[in-house]
Amino acid sequence: MTLLRVDGVVAYWSLTEFTRLDKLRDGLDAAGFRKYAPDPRSAQVCLKDALGDVFPRMLVQPLAGRDAWEVREIVRGEEENQYLLRHRVALRDGATPSPKIALAPFDAEVGSQVASRFNDFRGLVRCAQVTAAMTAILRELRGTSLRPRGSIYWMPEKSMGEWQQVIDAVQKAGVGGENRCYLIRHAMDADAVRAVRDAIVAEVTTESARLKADVESGELGERALRTREAEARDLRDRVVLYEELLQTGLGVLHQKLDETEASVSMASLQITVLGGAA
Repeated sequence: MTLLRVDGVVAYWSLTEFTRLDKLRDGLDAAGFRKYAPDPRSAQVCLKDALGDVFPRMLVQPLAGRDAWEVREIVRGEEENQYLLRHRVALRDGATPSPKIALAPFDAEVGSQVASRFNDFRGLVRCAQVTAAMTAILRELRGTSLRPRGSIYWMPEKSMGEWQQVIDAVQKAGVGGENRCYLIRHAMDADAVRAVRDAIVAEVTTESARLKADVESGELGERALRTREAEARDLRDRVVLYEELLQTGLGVLHQKLDETEASVSMASLQITVLGGAA
């Protein structure tokens, strides 16, 4: 078996259900990736999570057209079940930094529990949000997914310093310390190189097709076309980088990007001509 000198690592992770947003933001800020930090979850979603936590064996359902929920106890019977109303819970000023919770009938102990859990959940984001942020950062660091649906990535070794800061931030922000990020350094044989090559080919093929379809739809304005043009240039840079890393030609991808860039140029020219005619 021939081993090749290709500097890179395999990266993947396992995240707990929730991550502390403030710690994650601070860590990503220190790493230079604050713009990728997840947005806070809405007050409505956080209250629903709080109600599910405080009333784990009860039925929690939203009311139509209002930021309000019913909490019902399920009493199972031989012929039919009964759904006994225990509380109505409403959110006031949900779009403001300091929303309020109304509980009816009022119960001081229950109200305190709901408010406490609501405040806890407001500082948390779900694992899907963290994964989206990490995936976006990986792309900026020139990583590529080894699976069509993500979850396992390969990245150049030169990106490792920045990525290490990112995964340190993610691990420290996990609730209960359960966020786990992994790196596998390995010598690459021909099969490993093929896996990475196939991954970048699949990625660039999919993205270039998307860009071409967007442009040829005729629905993009000048600013949107400039954005697609920048995305095409970024894809070209990725292809060149992986050609150098893998020491293999990726001519088919250059051809696809030539076609995409030609579509962008044609669409831009049409906008210029139409604008001048107007």
